[in-house]
Amino acid sequence: MTAIPWTVVDPDTIERMIAVGLCRRYQHARRIKPSQGDGGLDVLVPPGQSSFHAENYQVKKFADGLNDSRKNQIKKSLKTAIATHQDTTSRYTISKWYLTLPMELTREQETWLADLAAELKAPFPVEIFGLTQIEELLLESPNIREYYLGDGMEKVREILNQMNSLTGLHNLTTDPTRIEPGDAASTLADLHKHINAADPHFSYDYQVTTDLPDMNPRNGLVASVIARTSPEAPHVTWHVSTKYDTALEDRPIPGSYNVYPERMTREQREAWERWRDYGTPLTLEGDVVDKLTIDLPGGLGGDLPAGDAVLRIGPAFGEFDDEPTGRSLWSIEDTDGTVLAERLFSLRRTGRGITGGQHSQGADAEGYIGVDLYMMPKTPAGGSMTVKLEVRGDRWVGEPVQRVLPALRFCAAWGNNNLLRPKDEFGLRAAEQTIELTGDPPVPPGVVAAVEDLARISTAAKRPIALPEQMQALADQKGVGLCIIADAVAGLEPEVGIGELVVWHEDNPAALDDLMARAEAGKLVVPWTIPFPLLGDDYAFAFSLEITGDIELVPVEPSSVHEQARKAVRLIPAATIRGRLRWDPQA
Repeated sequence: MTAIPWTVVDPDTIERMIAVGLCRRYQHARRIKPSQGDGGLDVLVPPGQSSFHAENYQVKKFADGLNDSRKNQIKKSLKTAIATHQDTTSRYTISKWYLTLPMELTREQETWLADLAAELKAPFPVEIFGLTQIEELLLESPNIREYYLGDGMEKVREILNQMNSLTGLHNLTTDPTRIEPGDAASTLADLHKHINAADPHFSYDYQVTTDLPDMNPRNGLVASVIARTSPEAPHVTWHVSTKYDTALEDRPIPGSYNVYPERMTREQREAWERWRDYGTPLTLEGDVVDKLTIDLPGGLGGDLPAGDAVLRIGPAFGEFDDEPTGRSLWSIEDTDGTVLAERLFSLRRTGRGITGGQHSQGADAEGYIGVDLYMMPKTPAGGSMTVKLEVRGDRWVGEPVQRVLPALRFCAAWGNNNLLRPKDEFGLRAAEQTIELTGDPPVPPGVVAAVEDLARISTAAKRPIALPEQMQALADQKGVGLCIIADAVAGLEPEVGIGELVVWHEDNPAALDDLMARAEAGKLVVPWTIPFPLLGDDYAFAFSLEITGDIELVPVEPSSVHEQARKAVRLIPAATIRGRLRWDPQA
């Protein structure tokens, strides 16, 4: 292969070839576009686990010497990189800085670069990545040269050689009755090899299946294209993947389609506008979309067939995986500014809309509550912020009530025109803008009150209580419900209403006389056990019920169930009768 005539190659092509070569050698390398405010960073190669602590290859297009003007450009780039490295607000630090250019530096030029690094007090090593290293780099991926320079007859001869190697596949198809699966393996492998030889940016895998194949996203996958020559023919699927992380920056995939908002349902229109503003995933079907065209590599694109088109748009798989996670304390206030509930959420950006808005998703520490945050940056016309709450009730069931209670309180405050005010993680800085939470809260206040009662019971009984599945049944319980039991176990001795009541006594005259005497005195204390099956079959509360007032007892004939061992009297309720419940933890 002939040497590359660097001095006559277009300077932008030089820069592109070197950058692609570095990205091919180091798959996770990143190119920083000058338009983004590069901070003296060009091609970053992470040497370890962190993508923000990297070696910086500063690519220059100089191939025929260094004059004072070019030296000043190098000095400016190095100064900017040092400033970025020392900037505490920068995301990046530099472990090594390479002057990368397709020429060999003279001894005097190497000395000049070393003196420059010393003069600027560079906090990282400064080295040269010159012509020899660049040519070795491109030898590792020769299709970079072919793609960007196209060496005339040499390229034609290489393509002819590739076509000749596919003769075996042609021979197989001329006599299909004699084909065995094993006969095709080497030929199919050769086909795969040669198809992937020319493109420096993408790799191509294929499969042939009788049924429609499953399509699953994965890192690096750009597109999957399914085709068949007839309704009876098998499905031929091509999977196009990037050969390095930033391949789509070097070879973008443009496309176009027509969308008709006036044909959309209300739900489709809302989803369309949310995608447009915030980059959330979108699926459009039917006649609301047509004329889909996409410029896929490898000649796989073009005008997609008309018909019942399905268009799915959303962030590329893994696009936002490197987004940092931040934490924010969300505080809900009433209209008077009183804080009703607070919850700490971890949030990460997951989408970016074409109009500039951002979509972030997150959850609280236990994953009980999910949140979506939609932010439109401030413009002369003003900004906006909207939120959506996801109540993950299936994760609450079986959890200790004390752990779930703060999340329930937060959800119960989410509505009723209360105000949401985001704060920093520690609550030191609060946003000036609040969000009004309209509508009914997703968790009724009665459910929260019931769980608060369960927490009080658990604390007093020194026994953990798991959140039951039938919370609404607990909240709706009539009679001696959770609130009264919780008050009693807390030592408050709540007053309860007394209806018609059966009181049992031992079957002997002395026991009946004693019971009647206490009733006559206007004070009667009887044991009362309250089972609570919603908390478990073995969970019951032993109380003593003190009855005061005008007590009237009427003997009751014993039933056959209790035979003659016990007898009963019936208490006739009166307006003056009062009951007070006391908990006996030792019973």
